[in-house]
Amino acid sequence: MSNPFSKNYIQPIKIQNYLRFNEEGSYLFRIITPKESVVSYYKGFIDNPEEGQAKVWTAPDNQDGKMPIVPDNINLRKWDKKDSGYKLYWAFVVYNLDTQNIQIWDISQKVFRDYLFSIASGKIKNDWTKFDIQVTKTGQKTDTTYNIINNDNQELTKEAQKIIKESYVNLEAMEKGGDPFDEDTFIEEGYDQSDAIEIS
Repeated sequence: MSNPFSKNYIQPIKIQNYLRFNEEGSYLFRIITPKESVVSYYKGFIDNPEEGQAKVWTAPDNQDGKMPIVPDNINLRKWDKKDSGYKLYWAFVVYNLDTQNIQIWDISQKVFRDYLFSIASGKIKNDWTKFDIQVTKTGQKTDTTYNIINNDNQELTKEAQKIIKESYVNLEAMEKGGDPFDEDTFIEEGYDQSDAIEIS
């Protein structure tokens, strides 16, 4: 018989495909995607989509400093007149050390982009695939703050390496509005299997 008040009881955690900091507390993970393979794209949510219409609108980041043009037949959800209706996202494959599974971390918050840019452009410890990152969330909504730290370089456990090697994720599907975890969709739409993130 299981007793939730026993000393060794562990609260079950629902496994998710995407890394989200919904609750207050600390989250520990390792970014698997090297900096040269990060996917950058724009995403917005369609306001009152018609039946059969996609709920999300995406556009690639052409890395030319220009914002994408939304087609006239697409109405994006906006919070005010200054809102463009879409945001810039960076997408990474991560290994969640808390839940021990592969996830996608798609970020739009500037605090995270600035932190990762500082790592990538640094002269030492500039390879985030070599160390774990801990994000601690405090507060909710507009009162939310994040504390971000990383530890020293260290190897992942053999169990973690096995999970990573056996996982299939195609980040390119993010900028095309597809499902990055659906291998059948990749094949039907002509995705190249070599585009998947694999660990040797």
